[in-house]
Amino acid sequence: MAMLIRAGWMWVDSRRDRNLREKVLAAARRYRGKFGRPPDICYINAAHLDRPEIEVQGVRVVGAPNIPPHHFWLGEIEG
Repeated sequence: MAMLIRAGWMWVDSRRDRNLREKVLAAARRYRGKFGRPPDICYINAAHLDRPEIEVQGVRVVGAPNIPPHHFWLGEIEG
């Protein structure tokens, strides 16, 4: 089943002093500041996850082969 995404925004974070969870939370804070709503989906490069998806404080983090390394594509699932 395909998901419809209402908004989308790309964040880049290659800092070595943050783990994946910290990067997702930082990106989600910036997204909320920019759009006034929290994201509920975040696509990252599949190589950065050891399983297909995880959840970080209400944000579904999904590995995707078409997302460049260190990029975080955040959005809101419609519906």
